[in-house]
Amino acid sequence: MAKSHEGCLKSLKKSFVLSFAFLNSFGLNLKNAKILIDKPPDFSVNCARKINKRICSQTNLSSSDQVLKKWKTLNIVESNPKAIKMRITEVNRFSDFIALEERWRKVLQQSSHTIFQTWEWLSTWWRYFGNGKRLLILLAEENEEIVGIAPLMYSVYTKSGARQGVIEFIGAGHSEYNDFILTDKSKKSIHMFFDYLNNLTDNWSCAKFADIVEKRGQFSPLRQISDKMLLGRTSLILALPKSYEGLLYSVKGRDKKDFKRNLRRLDENGFKVDLVDYSSETLLTKGMNTLFDLHQKRWRSKGGFRGMFAEQNFRDFSLNIAKCFSQEGWLGLYCLELSGKPAAAILGFKYLSTYYLYISGLDPIYCKYSIGNLLYWLVMPRFIQEELVEFDFGIGTDAYKRQWNPIEKRAINFICLRRDDFAISKYWLYEKYYKATTLITNILKIRS
Repeated sequence: MAKSHEGCLKSLKKSFVLSFAFLNSFGLNLKNAKILIDKPPDFSVNCARKINKRICSQTNLSSSDQVLKKWKTLNIVESNPKAIKMRITEVNRFSDFIALEERWRKVLQQSSHTIFQTWEWLSTWWRYFGNGKRLLILLAEENEEIVGIAPLMYSVYTKSGARQGVIEFIGAGHSEYNDFILTDKSKKSIHMFFDYLNNLTDNWSCAKFADIVEKRGQFSPLRQISDKMLLGRTSLILALPKSYEGLLYSVKGRDKKDFKRNLRRLDENGFKVDLVDYSSETLLTKGMNTLFDLHQKRWRSKGGFRGMFAEQNFRDFSLNIAKCFSQEGWLGLYCLELSGKPAAAILGFKYLSTYYLYISGLDPIYCKYSIGNLLYWLVMPRFIQEELVEFDFGIGTDAYKRQWNPIEKRAINFICLRRDDFAISKYWLYEKYYKATTLITNILKIRS
């Protein structure tokens, strides 16, 4: 049975590589293409458009010709000097990115954003995860003043020989939220950013603007340029009351009883409960090492899964972002200790009156005390005292988060295809190939 699946996988790979090679002969630089086909026999651009439209009719994507027609109209409006006086500047060297620090902060002061759009977060992320990618920061400038920033990068994804060039946000995969950084003066600059991207020589076929949360009508221009909108990840946000009594009032009686019972059980078993703040520059290294250990323990207890900190690169990034944020006063690193022994820890960031929970860990031997929730009960009064207004639980809708009666925040993923005759075909082929090869690979794993 395994051999038949392997044969199916090889056959599928051959057919898709031939298709990608076919598109490559028209300038879509895909690996393996030159090996299979050098010149397509008797093929024309009109024929390509017919194939493209046939693919469009089987999907919910826009027709390439329709998109091109719509884009030309938008481009005329945006390039009208009377309508808008802006220019787009590309930053593709890390040294230039570093030099933007002060100007970046100035733009942030005039825009709605999260901590994941700060210069500190994005520049630190690039140091550790930018290898193999191309920096592609776009600045919208008006009278030499930056009024909008698109913190983007160019990545290439490979699956069994097929390649796809993608434009995406810096920090993709590690940032809880992504977004353009726009002031009130630059709301229309998204069209200009996308116009600039279409004229790049990089071989990209789609732009994936993922994990964007709607605010102040910003989705309107993104809807105009996107070919596909998908529901993204859900996060839970707790509006912190002004007093501890208000916090108790917002929680169900059963959950309050569980909290008091767990404290009583710990006391009866001789444990002394302490909340330790490791956010200072002198203590954070010890606190981060404690978090690494507790996080990995928790994941190993779930059946030997690899935790986030199994990768040394992510450990180094997390430690350095903690040092950077500690200097800014943004770090929130806490550990719950039982008689001096670490039992649970959380790493989060305090920024603009919000605590962003980023990652946590706990010792499985204390799970019977609901030790993770106990840590939240102890840390939230501190946030209320510091006059924070929101506790962002981060991505996920786990039951322990629900007991605080938070509100849901749903992100949207926007897929924008390049405005040429082959982008839709190329995107469609890669997505189908990726899903098919992944499915067959998983079947082979199960059979073996």
